[in-house]
Amino acid sequence: PEMKQGRFAVDIELPIGTPLAQTAATSLDIERTLQKVEGIEHVYAIVGADSRVNARSGAGEHSIRYLISTTMNEDQVITRTRGNIEGIAQDTWKVGISRPAIFSFDNPLELILYAKDLGTLRQTSENLKTGMESLPIIKDVQNSMRAGYPEIQIEYDRELLRQYNLSTQTAAQMVKSKVQGQKASSLSYGDERIDLTVRLKEEDRQNISKLKNININPTINPAIPLSSVATFTETEGPSEIRRIDQQRAAVISANMNGFDLSGATSEVQGLLDGLDDSVQWEFAGQSKEMGESLTSMQFALGLAIFLVYVIMASAFESILHPFVILFSVPLAIVGVIFGLYFLQMPISVISLIGTIVLAGVVVNNAIVLVDTINRKRSDGLDKDAAIYEAAKLRLRPIAITTLTTVLGLLPLALGYGEGAEIQQPLAWTIIAGLLSSTILTLVIIPIVYKTLTQIFERPTTEVALEEVQ
Repeated sequence: PEMKQGRFAVDIELPIGTPLAQTAATSLDIERTLQKVEGIEHVYAIVGADSRVNARSGAGEHSIRYLISTTMNEDQVITRTRGNIEGIAQDTWKVGISRPAIFSFDNPLELILYAKDLGTLRQTSENLKTGMESLPIIKDVQNSMRAGYPEIQIEYDRELLRQYNLSTQTAAQMVKSKVQGQKASSLSYGDERIDLTVRLKEEDRQNISKLKNININPTINPAIPLSSVATFTETEGPSEIRRIDQQRAAVISANMNGFDLSGATSEVQGLLDGLDDSVQWEFAGQSKEMGESLTSMQFALGLAIFLVYVIMASAFESILHPFVILFSVPLAIVGVIFGLYFLQMPISVISLIGTIVLAGVVVNNAIVLVDTINRKRSDGLDKDAAIYEAAKLRLRPIAITTLTTVLGLLPLALGYGEGAEIQQPLAWTIIAGLLSSTILTLVIIPIVYKTLTQIFERPTTEVALEEVQ
């Protein structure tokens, strides 16, 4: 389950290449909008990229991150925040909302695409991102294949450079030192040293026409403008090339509306049927982790039931009676399913752990009941009378045992204190399973006991004849 900490983050990416000053101005307007949202206490804005506080893929001068703290229900505030931002966001903006993770959780839904051709990978990932955004069960879709940063590529004419007694390396170094700058010296200021960088003024390097006039002749005279020995191309450079298992990959991540993880995965899988054979895919994130966890939990539950059966078989010195007792486990699972559905809680790893706990707890009532039935039959009562007397005799102890366990778990189930999202599913799973198992045990277990003993136990007269012989 997600941990609610009363804070979340909103990431907004303007079109790549947006100047920092324009990003800051846009951020001010959004901040004023966020401060009017009911339930928001503080808004902390990070404009641009700062590796110390928002080291994330795609961060740059065009990106904004808002760290928001709330004073009320976090889900309601997130819904209001998303609605307000979508009302002012432009089509070219990318908006995402996330919660801080206490544990190292991936996104609920992650789809990894593999392709050798970068263009095919980019086009396929964008098409799938558009398709996923149209699904109502999915929100906050993000694609790792982002648009690259605008750049100017300079291609030198080697023959012309040779005529001017220049080399490609010399010309490139001159351009770099005049645009990026070169450290000339440093000044001591107290305990600090301040570097002195020499480069062209901002107005002499702010556009492509100014770059064309840069003199690349180290001797200054005669002046050789860059445009006379090179051609300029405005293009888009790659933002990143991501590799997973040594293959070029794109990762599409998303959050969900609700908690039907398997349903969301199935709907996304429907979008993958028409993919080209050159593109491979696999699911990752919490959907993959959930599948692995379910396999582990199924094994753990099976092992728990087997160990309980072995212990009871050795204690009862019977194979049949422990089998009757184990019927209380599915009776508990019935309560777990209806309890989680009524409380609108997802089936998570925590609730599955509670189910494993139930496998060893709910058999107690059935053990007490079956043992009492056997004792009454040993005292000479027939089967029906023994079952009736045992159920009547053990009703109060079974009810008291269940009630004390449920009351002991109630504070945990009500979710007091930090970390309630982790504690509640465990407590409610055990409570719901115990209640249903207790009620149904007094009805179902006697029926199962009578039916199976009639089938597998030999008649008393046959046993008596063998003893006489």
